[in-house]
Amino acid sequence: MRKPRHINEKLDLGVDPEYDDAVGELTRNFSLELGKKIGNLFMELHLQDQNMNVDTYMKSMRDIFILLNKRNKGISPKNDAFISEQDILELVRRYPRILSQSVLQKVKPNLDILDNLSCMDIQKVNQLIKQSKGYIFSIGERKLKETCIFLDNIFVLDELGRKRNAVEYMLSDLGEKNLQVSTKKIYARLMHICTINQTNVILKKLFDFCYKRNEEEYKEKYHMSQEQLENQYVLPDAENIETYKKSIEESISKIIHPEHGETTDELRLK
Repeated sequence: MRKPRHINEKLDLGVDPEYDDAVGELTRNFSLELGKKIGNLFMELHLQDQNMNVDTYMKSMRDIFILLNKRNKGISPKNDAFISEQDILELVRRYPRILSQSVLQKVKPNLDILDNLSCMDIQKVNQLIKQSKGYIFSIGERKLKETCIFLDNIFVLDELGRKRNAVEYMLSDLGEKNLQVSTKKIYARLMHICTINQTNVILKKLFDFCYKRNEEEYKEKYHMSQEQLENQYVLPDAENIETYKKSIEESISKIIHPEHGETTDELRLK
């Protein structure tokens, strides 16, 4: 039986061995209903009109399901961090570009970066995946490391006095789309505020201000242009990640521990 030109309500074995392997692996490892759901999603997203053939779709879906399902090891299906079949289908529905090989190749390396941040773990990253609109997958590996390693050394203080790591806050609350913001720009702005207050704990409203305000508004509040800020606070080179990480830690340490040797626990915030 030849494989149909498009998927209808079930997964049919065809003449392409890779297609057949993908179908077989999904059938063995997941629910009986998944085949129909995957077929329906192909039609719903009109992928055939976007030059994606059935073979590519099936192989990409196989890879996504196998990769994300492995992250459930040791996690109960009742846990909010468990990634269900429906969660994966919803992710693809929100972000169909994950089906392309260029994006798919970034998924595991980028998730490994997030898993290894001091404030994160597999369960927290799983929850990010379940709500993601794709930014954590599409951004380049170097840019992701550059931004997250810096923010991993900053904390955000909310209105109730709760302190959270800035990476977790930015990805979970402020929005993962902010990964697109220039690291150079956000580094200069946040370092300037840290310097003013001699602390790496920043009020939520000021952290949000750094991300969401344009250059004119920032200059009006702090009397420094973006160019002046970036000349004063130069983002370390991130080609060697270990060297970059050390440079970030040292730069922030100098702010928290001024030359006179005193530290401050109070937030002298504007």
